[in-house]
Amino acid sequence: YRLMNRVELRSIRERYGYSLRKVAQAADMSHPYLQQLENGTKPLNPELQARIMQALYSLAQSEARGKR
Repeated sequence: YRLMNRVELRSIRERYGYSLRKVAQAADMSHPYLQQLENGTKPLNPELQARIMQALYSLAQSEARGKR
């Protein structure tokens, strides 16, 4: 897999309609830190990307289970 850029990261989060706070909480980080990653003021490394993508996946799975 490849490292996403900050625009892609924000785009995915927004496409699913999740707030910075919700994703940050699910990824066990502060929302200001997630915002800095999305804005490019903090570097996005593979570990952080994986953590954020896992949080997005978990949120989506949780919503899917709730809509059954």
